[in-house]
Amino acid sequence: MVSWPLYLAIAIAVSEIVIDRNLYWMLAISAGLCAGIFEEFLFRGLILGILLKAFRHMTKKRQVWLAVVISSALFGLIHSVNVLHQPIGDTALQMLFAVWFGLILSVLYLRSGTIILPMLFHGIWDFSIGIAKGSINETATVTLAEIITNVVLFLIVLLICAYCLRQKKLNSINLTKLLA
Repeated sequence: MVSWPLYLAIAIAVSEIVIDRNLYWMLAISAGLCAGIFEEFLFRGLILGILLKAFRHMTKKRQVWLAVVISSALFGLIHSVNVLHQPIGDTALQMLFAVWFGLILSVLYLRSGTIILPMLFHGIWDFSIGIAKGSINETATVTLAEIITNVVLFLIVLLICAYCLRQKKLNSINLTKLLA
């Protein structure tokens, strides 16, 4: 937790150098490493863990679902800062995407029992997006098709999460290991 300002400073410094020289692949690497490690440690490792502890008086199903949904919503909300460098429509769409991505990452964490898997998945995802777009700061206008696609994907992800966190699977998740 103490080292997150260092990660942030490194990410900002690298992004400034990279943007000036149009070396987007280096920005993609730094985004993948910083987001994959820092965001997963914060949102899945700390926030999800704190919420699981806070809701431990509830049934396991309610405890897990509330913690997963709230931590994923917070993960989406933190992406609102991107409105500082991209249009509001793009930011809103990114926030929606971040919520459903947070759901997937939470399920990966809970089902695997280790933060490493969501860190790797998140880092590889951000790296891939950075390379594919050629920039982390894409400023294209959001289309209705993109909004509809993201809403449909959100519903599909919600169904997948419901399947992965159904009662039968919840019983196999060792929450005490994650709360330590």
